[in-house]
Amino acid sequence: MVMVILILAFRLSTLLLLLLAGGRVVVAAEPDASPPGTEAAALLRLKASFKDPTNALEAWSPLLPPAPCNAARPWPGVQCYKGSLIGLRLVHLNLSGAFDFAALANLPGLHSINLRRNAFAGPIPASLATVRSLRALYLSHNAFTGPIPGDVFANMRWLKKLYLDNNDLSGPLPAAAIAGAPRLIELHLDHNKIEGAVPELLPKSLRLFNVSHNRLTGVLPRSVATRFNESAFAGNPTLCGAPGSDAKACAPVAAPVAAPAPSSMPPMTAADYFAVEDETSIVVVIGIILLVIALVSGAMVLMLQQDEQRNSAPPPAYYDAPVASGGIAPKPAVTAAPRTSGVAMETGGSSRGGSSSQGSARGGAGGKRMDEFVLMSKSSGEFGLQDMMKASAEVLGNGTLGSAYKAAMRNGITVAVKRMRDMNRVGREEFENHLRVLGELRHPNVLAPLGYHYRKEEKLIVSELMPRGSLLYVLHGKTVITIQYDYY
Repeated sequence: MVMVILILAFRLSTLLLLLLAGGRVVVAAEPDASPPGTEAAALLRLKASFKDPTNALEAWSPLLPPAPCNAARPWPGVQCYKGSLIGLRLVHLNLSGAFDFAALANLPGLHSINLRRNAFAGPIPASLATVRSLRALYLSHNAFTGPIPGDVFANMRWLKKLYLDNNDLSGPLPAAAIAGAPRLIELHLDHNKIEGAVPELLPKSLRLFNVSHNRLTGVLPRSVATRFNESAFAGNPTLCGAPGSDAKACAPVAAPVAAPAPSSMPPMTAADYFAVEDETSIVVVIGIILLVIALVSGAMVLMLQQDEQRNSAPPPAYYDAPVASGGIAPKPAVTAAPRTSGVAMETGGSSRGGSSSQGSARGGAGGKRMDEFVLMSKSSGEFGLQDMMKASAEVLGNGTLGSAYKAAMRNGITVAVKRMRDMNRVGREEFENHLRVLGELRHPNVLAPLGYHYRKEEKLIVSELMPRGSLLYVLHGKTVITIQYDYY
């Protein structure tokens, strides 16, 4: 009996040791639960590279929650879209140390990094060039030093916004790298110690450019000065042509001579420099003017020839059958009617929009179609193509098939106009069939068209304007739209 008890005790002790060993293996594996390629692992590696004295990022942990974009409890400072990480916003957290941008190199969905108002110092990390997917980078109000690395522009081909203002950067600007940035829209380099000249070539896409309050020298290029506000170059006393610059900045460097000249000219000011440049380019300006006159004259001759061809063409077909309520006549009745200019209106309409008395006299109870515009419904009032051409337009948005505009006409009517630019292969019959279907729909959430304009190269669909915006705006508000514009 004693032997049996000893054998059982030995086996139980062995089993207990195996269980304890397995528990140690599991506990040891927990810190590496996130694979290196995941977003969590990348952020944990990034957190280990800098200092967080206030423990603002204490929730960045491999334990809870399991993912940075967890819907119930997302990590602080992350920006997510549909469960994926698209941005980091670590603003005013007193972070310092070395920011390891290379930890984020394998996150192709990361489009924005915002590190404003922290305590990062030293040169801009060379690992920044590895984050090739960035659209926006905000490093303002830190203590970065040294020159601006050209790799930021050479490797980050998708970069649109770069904020490096209020640092301690020095050295010349990487002119060639900046000029080669294909999508750069905003570049803020003010309040630093940047030296050298302002680049003559800047990206055509650049809209905001600020190098004020630096140590720039030389002459401000005329092509750059005319593109941006003069405040973008203020605070550079040695930059000729900048607001508040020293008069000595525009003085030419004189070559050493054996004896002083009998009389010396006063130093050139910024106004004198630009005046000389204008005089030397007057011949070029005259040549450009003559070329523009020649092109305009040729265009006018071509337009006159096209008008003569259209006037000599056979008269267009009209729809004699009245249009059903809100719809389009099922088949056109072709008649020989004199050609009229402008837009055909419904019966009882005025000559507004260029429609002639002959066009309105042919009307029945419904709408009429002439070769310019078809008014399908008078629910918003009577108007024509000429009214819309003279209206003030406002872009509402762009879609896959075209653009939408808000047209406010002088007669007080405001409509929404959809300009279809990708339907040139659609024939008139197919186009009108689709509009007929839309006109016959009766639903509180579907707008029936008010009219349309058809040409082979131009198609307009006019509908009632909804002042409260689209369904996307009502469902999601401005947040989604703002994200798309900032990072895409």
